[in-house]
Amino acid sequence: MPLPTTHPAAQLRVGVSVLILNERGEVLLQQRGDDGLWGTPGGGLNPGETFLEAAHRELHEETGLTCPDLHLLPLEEGVVDAPAFHVVSPGRPLTYLVGLRALGHLPTAALDAAHPDDSGETLALAWFPLNDLPPLSGEVNRANLNVLRRRSGLPPLNPACIG
Repeated sequence: MPLPTTHPAAQLRVGVSVLILNERGEVLLQQRGDDGLWGTPGGGLNPGETFLEAAHRELHEETGLTCPDLHLLPLEEGVVDAPAFHVVSPGRPLTYLVGLRALGHLPTAALDAAHPDDSGETLALAWFPLNDLPPLSGEVNRANLNVLRRRSGLPPLNPACIG
């Protein structure tokens, strides 16, 4: 059953998704501490922070890495918004996610220097080929990876890839 697009207690959360590719075209994913599934680094903006500042901060917090060429994608690829991008948590209001995507490139060996913060948000980090992805956490991550798959000439992922 689809969720209503309007709900009296619904909230909006503004965030950024960080898409990092290596020289082989593999994507950097984090195994998330909340559900054990995989997704792109990212998170909410702090008050007064730009999308790009948030992308750099979230990447560093969740991986310990910095990416000099990180940039926002053009709007047609970069906007994160859809009724399916929601979070349902017990005891919390329905939250819809809106935001932008950032893209950058790092060498495969960069992962050797990765050190996520100790918040427990990241259980593991790994590079994955776009045609062989692990179970993903939520619809936003499927949409994020479909942007990269489209750019690589691959078909979109089906909803069954969501864990």
